[in-house]
Amino acid sequence: GWAEAVQELLAAGADSSLKNTHGQTAIHDAAFSGRTAVMTAILAKASGPLPTDDQGRTPYDVAKSHGHSDVASMLKASSNGIALGTQ
Repeated sequence: GWAEAVQELLAAGADSSLKNTHGQTAIHDAAFSGRTAVMTAILAKASGPLPTDDQGRTPYDVAKSHGHSDVASMLKASSNGIALGTQ
């Protein structure tokens, strides 16, 4: 599935911090789609503050605005005091 593919890509050295033309990263996409297993895989390799997109939204903002409270909760639990977002 998606999570396994992401795990393989990350293990092979894929950079999950790369941004698309809207400034969004892989973690933004996982937040948008509500894919908890993908989010788990990305968070296992992530470090530092949550990235913002071109509109200043973090993955937490994206998850909340799309009704993915489970993903938002995962991000909140993993934040360890890091600013979660603007909403």
